[in-house]
Amino acid sequence: MSKIRFINTISSIVISFSLIFLANNNIFAQKDTVLYTVDTSKSIIYWKCDAHNGSVILKEGILKVYENKIYDGNFVILMDSLHDIEIDYELMRKTLENTLKSNFFFDTKHYPYSYFDIYYVKNLHDKKYSVEGDLQLLGIKNCIRFPATIHFINDTLKAVTDTFSIDRTKWGIFSYSKDFVHPDQKFIVSDSIKFQINITAVKKK
Repeated sequence: MSKIRFINTISSIVISFSLIFLANNNIFAQKDTVLYTVDTSKSIIYWKCDAHNGSVILKEGILKVYENKIYDGNFVILMDSLHDIEIDYELMRKTLENTLKSNFFFDTKHYPYSYFDIYYVKNLHDKKYSVEGDLQLLGIKNCIRFPATIHFINDTLKAVTDTFSIDRTKWGIFSYSKDFVHPDQKFIVSDSIKFQINITAVKKK
C-alpha cells in the first residue's frame, strides 16, 4: 500500500468514527433533553435609554436543558408591547411609545416580533453564567453576551440577568444618533440601550 493510500485510509476511518460519535451524542442529547416553557405572565424585559425606562413582554420561549444546564433556547419578543413606566402624564407617555414603535426606531408595524436565540451558556461560578446568542431586531442579527443568575426550583427555572447594554446602531436604528443626526433634528438619543431580563420557565410535561 502506498503512503498516500495509507493516509487516505486512516483519514476515512477517523472521519467515520467522528461522524458516529457526533450522531450518538445528538441522539443522547435529544433523548435526555428537558424542555422548559417560558411563563410569559411571570417573565419581563426591562429597558432603559437616557431618562426613559420601561418594559416589553415575551410572546413565547423555550429552553433546552441537560443535567440542569441550559444549552439552547429561543425567545420571541412582542415589540408592540413596548411600554414606558416613568412618565405619569398619559399623553406624553403615549407619544414616546408611539415614537419607539414607529419606523424611526423599532418599526413594529413591519417587525412585530424580535428574536433571541441562545447558542452558548458558560458557567462562571455557582449559579452565575455567561449567556451568548443572536438578537434579531428589524431583521438584523447580532451576537450579544450577558451575565445571568440561573437556578432551578423543583420544576421551575428562574433566570435573572445583570443589566447589559446594546448599541442600537448595530441593528440599523440610526434616528437621533449622535453620529447620524440630521440638521433638522433638535435632540440626540443615546445609542446605548440597557436591558435587564427576568425569566420564569416551567418544565414541560
